[in-house]
Amino acid sequence: MRAVSKLLTDQRGMILVISLMILALLLGAGVGAIVSMQTDLKASSNLKTGTQALYLAEAGIERGKKTVKDSTSAPPVTAGSCAADETLGSGSFTVCYPSVSTSGSGAATVYMVTISSTGNVGSSSKTLQSAIRKVFVLSQAAVSFTGNEADSSFSGTAFRVDGNNWDYNSSTSTYQQGGTARLGISVPNTTLKTAVNSALAANQKPNITGTGANTPSLDVDTGFTKSNVSQLADEFCNQALAANKTVVPNSTLSIAEAQTWGTHASPIIRCFQATSGFTPGNPSVDVSGNTTGAGVLVVRDSALVFRGAFNWEGLIIVTGQKAGFEILGGGSRDIYGSAFVNETDYDPVTYKELVLQDSTNVRYSDSALKMAYNFLPMSVITSILPSTISTVYWREVTN
Repeated sequence: MRAVSKLLTDQRGMILVISLMILALLLGAGVGAIVSMQTDLKASSNLKTGTQALYLAEAGIERGKKTVKDSTSAPPVTAGSCAADETLGSGSFTVCYPSVSTSGSGAATVYMVTISSTGNVGSSSKTLQSAIRKVFVLSQAAVSFTGNEADSSFSGTAFRVDGNNWDYNSSTSTYQQGGTARLGISVPNTTLKTAVNSALAANQKPNITGTGANTPSLDVDTGFTKSNVSQLADEFCNQALAANKTVVPNSTLSIAEAQTWGTHASPIIRCFQATSGFTPGNPSVDVSGNTTGAGVLVVRDSALVFRGAFNWEGLIIVTGQKAGFEILGGGSRDIYGSAFVNETDYDPVTYKELVLQDSTNVRYSDSALKMAYNFLPMSVITSILPSTISTVYWREVTN
């Protein structure tokens, strides 16, 4: 009994046992810390590569948008196609175009393109999808100055230059305001903006209406260039029937009889071209008879002057050296569509690029411009007309 009691009360070796227990606890804590650290490092690494993959997917979306914008093909990309993988830094992205649709609205062709982009970094992968809208437009304003000069003269307060969109109502055969507004007057630079604004009296400026917060609705728009409009005029005149082409002598071509240059149901292209070897400033198409028409009216290297009633639906282009567009006199004078004045030379301020008198109404209209737009082959639309890109939606695709 004494031996057993001594054995039970003997404390020799307890320090060793406690030390081993403490060492085991410390070892467990160390192993736990290492495992936790490795987990955190792995999670941090996954988060980093996942973020990098997302950024690469975004880069792919931007690359896809640029491809669609720069394309001169119709449609801009092939549905279901994919571009070759692109490496960027430590990862890569792949851009595909799952779907492409085409629609038309007024004077525009609209492409809806779905872009899918997958970014890959290591084992991380992120996929984004975006739908973008590409629109080719035929005009950016009711009146567009696109050339070197924009000397203007406005008389009275009854005229209107209206960039608010006017749609044709077939049931009433009338135009009614609606749709996306444009500028009243567009110019290619701030110098010409100042020139046109200075030509408007304070009580005339409210007559230039359309998009924008300012009065008048007058601003810089570089969507169309001088070259674009010259090419557009050439394309239309090349398509015009021989009977609808007129050479303007090196003087005034006077047209006193009433004219009908196309109708809403049967629009045409009417083209006037100054004779070869003309003296800039001499040729002029002077129309004093009442005139109606629809489609495209092009005057190259000559002034265009209307003195009688003038009603037009569609596009008007006056382009070249000493180009000028004047609507004078009395009677109803209504234009639905758009007018380009494209002075390719320089001349004294006495040569006016635009003259509008009382009771002249120029109203932007997509539906009227569609008559002109329909004459253009798709190759011309994609190579000459400016386009806009807008994002319809953007989202991450998760499995």
